[in-house]
Formats: sequence, structure tokens, C-alpha cells
Amino acid sequence: MTSTSAASEPATRADLESLRLEFREDMAAHRAESREDMAAHRAEIREDMYALRQDIGTIGEDMKALRGEFRQDMQAFRSEFREGTAELRADMRMWTAASIGLSAAIAVGAIGGIVSIALVG
Repeated sequence: MTSTSAASEPATRADLESLRLEFREDMAAHRAESREDMAAHRAEIREDMYALRQDIGTIGEDMKALRGEFRQDMQAFRSEFREGTAELRADMRMWTAASIGLSAAIAVGAIGGIVSIALVG
């Protein structure tokens, strides 16, 4: 019995050693494959980040241009508003003067009428 178990033991050890070597090779291959995958992922992420930075830069430039256009539009609007307000004020002054003149004419006419009635009467 001892000789049978002794004879099978070296074969088992050889099998274990073979399995251990196979496992190490598999793990080494797996690690190498994982490194390659991670390197590919890192490269993709770098490319995506570069594209994102370019997009952000483009958006920033667009925002600057829009702000400039908005400022110009607001300046034009303010100028038009000031001109319109000045015209409105001039019209209001004219209508006020006309109203005062008309009121004065009516008052003079009324006074003239009263005086003529008094003189005639």
C-alpha cells in the first residue's frame, strides 16, 4: 500500500505543479490582456477629453460672440429708445404749447365777448 500511494503521490505533485504553471500562464495572459484593454480605454478617454475640451473652447468662443452681439443690440436699442423718447418729449412740448395757446385764445375770445356784451348792453 505504501508503494502504491508513494507511486501515485509524485504523479499528483507533477499534476499540481503543471496546474500551477498553467494557472500562472493564464493569469499572466489575463493581466497582459487587461493591461492592453486598459491602455485602449485610456486612449479612448484621452481622445474624448480632447474632443470635449475643443467643444468647450468652441462654446466659449460662441458665448463671447453672442455677448458681443447682445451688447451691440442693446446699444442700438438704447439709442433708438433715446431718440424715440426725445421725439416724444418734443411732441409733448409742442402739444402743451398748442394747448396753452388754444386756452389763451379761448380766454381772450371769452373776455372779448364779455366786454362786447357789457359795452353793447
